[in-house]
Amino acid sequence: MQNWLKWTAAAAVGMAVVGPLSADDVGKKMTDPVSLKSITVAKETPSVVVNGTSYYFTDAKSRETFLKGPETYLKTQVECPVRNIKVRANKANRVVVNDQILYFCCANCPEGFKKEPNNYVSKLNDPVSGKEFSLTNDAPKAEYKGGVYYFETEDNKTAFEKEPAKYAKVVLQ
Repeated sequence: MQNWLKWTAAAAVGMAVVGPLSADDVGKKMTDPVSLKSITVAKETPSVVVNGTSYYFTDAKSRETFLKGPETYLKTQVECPVRNIKVRANKANRVVVNDQILYFCCANCPEGFKKEPNNYVSKLNDPVSGKEFSLTNDAPKAEYKGGVYYFETEDNKTAFEKEPAKYAKVVLQ
């Protein structure tokens, strides 16, 4: 699976770059946070990105279990993309953005993020085309089951709105 959210030098000023797959994890031994089993990461290994960290799973069932309550399985603190402070993952302060789970430090940060997302994320992958694009504050946007999705084009937004379940890969409860 793709490593969607990469922190780069821009992260020092709170800016994340979301780019194509980094093959860095392929072949590495990781631990499934649900089953606690060791796995060797392959291109097709089920995964989820949380605040820039990829979590890998032994199978789709383990991934689905994780998505039902990620906070249960996240053992380390995450960094709020708005204020750059480490916090414990809290369901009340999380948002799915283009199939990445982002946790924030407080209830104000998700709203600030949504108002000016390009202050915190410079590039995203369009959920319809899969292409990387530069995020702007006026990028086409849709919401689905609590998640926020940004698009490269209005046509991609329209396609998403016709069949959101086809394109939304991370849906939290």
